[in-house]
Amino acid sequence: MPIIYLAFAAALLVFIWGMIRYLVALHNGAADEKRQAGQRHMIWGAIGIAIMISVFGIMQFIWGTLASLPGGSQGFNGQTATPPPEINGL
Repeated sequence: MPIIYLAFAAALLVFIWGMIRYLVALHNGAADEKRQAGQRHMIWGAIGIAIMISVFGIMQFIWGTLASLPGGSQGFNGQTATPPPEINGL
């Protein structure tokens, strides 16, 4: 999971770098080319953040599912898995 945190941090930095480039270009009255480069960085950073959040959620789901199987007692980050509730005595 640390690699997911690292990738999330990288995507966040790309987004922030794009925002800074865009605002500096806007303040200096720079050409549209520089503002568009900043916008592209922000867009790709936001896409990266969304992907990392999705990957984190998928990993949580997988770990939770594996921990609830017979023989699986440890969930994500060493959490003890609880069995699913019984429904009508099933």
